[in-house]
Formats: sequence, structure tokens, C-alpha cells
Amino acid sequence: MTIETIDHTSLTKLAVAGPAPRTRPDASEAITKADTSAAYDDWLRAEIQEAIDDPSPTISHEEVVRQVRAAIKGVSTKRAPA
Repeated sequence: MTIETIDHTSLTKLAVAGPAPRTRPDASEAITKADTSAAYDDWLRAEIQEAIDDPSPTISHEEVVRQVRAAIKGVSTKRAPA
């Protein structure tokens, strides 16, 4: 076993350089991300199930597009000219 001496210059260089950068993601970040992903997945599944279970009559895509275009046209005709 050998004992090495560390001089003041070596310690100063180490202090100036700061801590070594992380080479792997922080475990708490990964856990938080997983929890967030799971929560989002649960929320999305509930939203989809709610839409499936909704007894309201369905509206075709074409009808929705027609309604949106009419709403946009109504807004654009109410604008004052620039």
C-alpha cells in the first residue's frame, strides 16, 4: 500500500474545476418522470373511457369542420378592417 501526498496546488485545481458532471440521469428525476408518465396515462385512459361511455349523439367529422369554419367566418367578419 502506498500513501501519496497531495499538495495545495492539486487541491486548488480540484476546487476550481468544481464537481464532476453527472454521467447518468439522477434517479429521482427518473422516478418523478415515471410517476408523471403513469399519472398522465391514467388520466388519458379515463378521458377516453369517459368519451366512449358518453351517451350523447355523435357528430361526424364533416359536421365539426362545418361548424368550426362557420365560427371562424363569423369571427373574421366581425373584425374591423386594419
